[in-house]
Amino acid sequence: MDPQTLLLVLAVLFTNILSRFYGFWVIARLDTHWKKGLFFWPAILIQLLVPLSLPKEHPWLKWLLLCNTCFHAFKLIDYYYRYESLPEKDRNFKRFFHSFECLYTADIRKSFVTSPLTPPAGNGGRGDFYRGLLYLALGTTFLLLNRHSGWWRLSPQLDYLTLGLEYYLLCVGLVYLGVGIHKRMGYEVEGFFHEPASARSPGEFWAGWNVPVHEWLRDNVYKRVGGRRHPYRGLFATFLFSGLFHEYIISLASNTLNGFMVAYFMTQFVCVVFSISLHRFLNQYLPDYSRMRLTRPFLGVKWFLTLSCVLIPVSLFIHNFKKVFPLHTF
Repeated sequence: MDPQTLLLVLAVLFTNILSRFYGFWVIARLDTHWKKGLFFWPAILIQLLVPLSLPKEHPWLKWLLLCNTCFHAFKLIDYYYRYESLPEKDRNFKRFFHSFECLYTADIRKSFVTSPLTPPAGNGGRGDFYRGLLYLALGTTFLLLNRHSGWWRLSPQLDYLTLGLEYYLLCVGLVYLGVGIHKRMGYEVEGFFHEPASARSPGEFWAGWNVPVHEWLRDNVYKRVGGRRHPYRGLFATFLFSGLFHEYIISLASNTLNGFMVAYFMTQFVCVVFSISLHRFLNQYLPDYSRMRLTRPFLGVKWFLTLSCVLIPVSLFIHNFKKVFPLHTF
């Protein structure tokens, strides 16, 4: 890494650390809402723009710094909206500052260390840790077999298919490792996944995939834009924000800002809305629907259609992601 890139990396990390001091001062010290907004949101924008100065020669490094910056911004936004409802002990600057050490979750309430001297509860994250090692072993084995045999060269479709499986196994493995390590450190973290592979609708799948980000989007986007009064408006804003979030951390890291991430998540919005409308239609006009939807054949069809909705357009997602992590060509 050349000295100029190193300086830029340090500048990004310093900006993120500085944002904790500035964000707390704005949120906790300014007395009116309009003053907080005036000083808060331009600072968030500047913080998100700083990592874009990194050179394009290091996409994986840029991706890491974009993720770090984004989760700092997410935590600040969560604290901005929750500050008035937080208990007094959670408004302490020291506790606020150290909550950023746990970038696993963007929910400011779930990121406080229980006690560095208190042993972790239960198995202390060992189960998650070993599960992560298993997924990583499976993903690495499949990747090595694929590269040795050259399956991915047979067709572009097979390239995307095998890449998707490798990304899934390696990503899930790293996540479980991260959860296990955070639990060993004393953080009260929940599971990253809530069985998305067994989901029977697109909405159920995305509610169980990347739970920390899903919860942040639910509280800070869905409820504020639409909520239960305007659910479709809230869903549209949530999936649009998801697309923009992935454009930021993946498309900008790969220097391929083409809108593919937004397009992928907009297809998921359509699938979720269609599944909700279809469920309501069948529930109203099919007399035996309440009984049929619990039978194994019907559940199997729903599971197959759900995975089809998620996986058929997934090449839009992988197209940019593989430029950040080119597993088949590194």
